[in-house]
Amino acid sequence: MTNPKTETQNEETIEVEYSKPKLYKRWFATIIDMMMVIICGLFIFALISLISNNTSSYKAMVKRRTEFHMVSNLYAETDQPYILELKDNQDKTYAEKKEILRKEIDAFYHVETFFKDDSYFRAYQNRKQNYLNKDKKAIFIESSAEKGMFIENTNCLDEDFYIFYEAEIEKYCLPFMMLNQEYKELTNTIFKLFIVELVSGFTISFLIFFFVFPLILKRGRKTLGMFLFKIGIVSVEGLNLTTKEYLIRSLWVFLIGFVLDIATAFIPLVVSTTMMHISKAGQDFFDYMTNTYVVDVSKRDIYLDYHEYESRKNLSKKAKLDNVDLTLRP
Repeated sequence: MTNPKTETQNEETIEVEYSKPKLYKRWFATIIDMMMVIICGLFIFALISLISNNTSSYKAMVKRRTEFHMVSNLYAETDQPYILELKDNQDKTYAEKKEILRKEIDAFYHVETFFKDDSYFRAYQNRKQNYLNKDKKAIFIESSAEKGMFIENTNCLDEDFYIFYEAEIEKYCLPFMMLNQEYKELTNTIFKLFIVELVSGFTISFLIFFFVFPLILKRGRKTLGMFLFKIGIVSVEGLNLTTKEYLIRSLWVFLIGFVLDIATAFIPLVVSTTMMHISKAGQDFFDYMTNTYVVDVSKRDIYLDYHEYESRKNLSKKAKLDNVDLTLRP
């Protein structure tokens, strides 16, 4: 393949040979880069969250949602569900725990903020009627004072009641809070902000290590991991990637190697890694799509352009490499 930028009147072709890096070097370089992305991403996410969470609008949303929590009777003063506080509490007996949860549930199903009628409370009574413990025994019996109301069977274990009440809160009560439209909107907004902050943190981190670092380590367009393991990227001409070639490759890496990886549970990563292992030249998906090669630079430097090669070697020869000229030695 002829590089128009390096044509001279001398048509002799100079062959530049690079060694293909060992796979373990590429693996360790990638692992280091990804670990740095994760660590830096979490730090940036925490920083963004710290700034965002201290805005007046965010504080107002959290305060309003906390008011709903307190009204529900399902949350403690720490603004977390009682079931979480009681789960690992060793100071209270099952009798004490189940009594706390029973009162929470009874109070919750009568809060008009979430319920306009008693249909949900009646459904709760039906679940009590049909519930069986691990021994297939009903632990609730119908009240003699009020038909359709089910009370605890005193002959059953307190632990059985605790298990039932805990599951009732997890599966029904907490989700039922979404029946209030304002609470639902507040919760969804806070969750969406969390996702945006998390994605933003990792996106910035990814761009730092896979875009900014190769701009700084220009020769070979190396990431931090590639720099440590002495590997770089060359074009099909055997030279350093031009700005245009680098930007095109970076766009592929970002859209496929980051965005699509997250959206598809890392399927592109699996495909790219497989290609890297089976390709004779060691090209992964991004190398194949951009006609580039990852090479070992521990013994041979990568030339920024032909003019640099010419000045170093003091030759007036044309830099032209085709698939035969560019030999990747295992």
